[in-house]
Amino acid sequence: MSQAGLLPLLTSFYKDNRIYSINFGCENRDEHCLKAAKRIKGFCPTNFVEAKASYVGSKYEQRIGGCRLLFLSLDPGEAEHRQPEERTPEAVRSQTEDSQVPLQAKWVHWYWTTMLALQILKEFSPELRQVAEQLGGCKGVASVAESLLRAVTPFFAHVNVVKCSLGLPGNAQAPSEMYKRSRGYLKPELPLLEPDVVITQGKDAAAAFVLAVPETHPFSEYNDRIKTASLGDHEVLWIKMHHPRNGCFFTEAGPDWKDYVLAVQSFMARRELPGSDI
Repeated sequence: MSQAGLLPLLTSFYKDNRIYSINFGCENRDEHCLKAAKRIKGFCPTNFVEAKASYVGSKYEQRIGGCRLLFLSLDPGEAEHRQPEERTPEAVRSQTEDSQVPLQAKWVHWYWTTMLALQILKEFSPELRQVAEQLGGCKGVASVAESLLRAVTPFFAHVNVVKCSLGLPGNAQAPSEMYKRSRGYLKPELPLLEPDVVITQGKDAAAAFVLAVPETHPFSEYNDRIKTASLGDHEVLWIKMHHPRNGCFFTEAGPDWKDYVLAVQSFMARRELPGSDI
């Protein structure tokens, strides 16, 4: 990792590719993305918000948790922050980590993304192990979890395939044309973040990830959705998951996602073995 840190690297990348929230100049905006959006019932052009930076947790950046876990998801949905200076890498981190608002269970995507991160990363962090013990299990404790889960967010990163927000009714997913035009940015962006484990959320995120890596290989006897992939100059563990809004998200890997927890432990242990090529 550059001594300057991950956020300056991201900022430089966004500027070089004209997708930085300040001075945004993506050539796909009018000709492709907005043109596709205008064909969607309920789309209002004034709801369109240009690129929001990826979220990179401060402890993820410092590798405090021992395992860098990155979630690759779909698109930003409805934009809460409309001003360009509110959507830079530094601003996105500050909004996410400094918030004093409990992480409410009704925010299905972020709540369950964070809960999954806790189940995986508690095996590598005494701090998160303590959070898990206080939580007392994975489900059925929303009132307790809403306060405790804020401690987990600094430990992971979250990247959207599509950077811009259409603000569609009901947080509906962006059209396929936006994924087609956006996914090319992932191939250079993901290696900058140097993850150990990538979890894709939903089929469009998985399809974008496959295009960003040269090839994938089976890894685990636990679940055929677990593979390894080359990302930059190192191997990562790739877990292909359903989106948290899909009911299969909760059952695809056993109770509390046990298969995925064990696979990450196995992968990280192999990386530390002398002579391992992982």
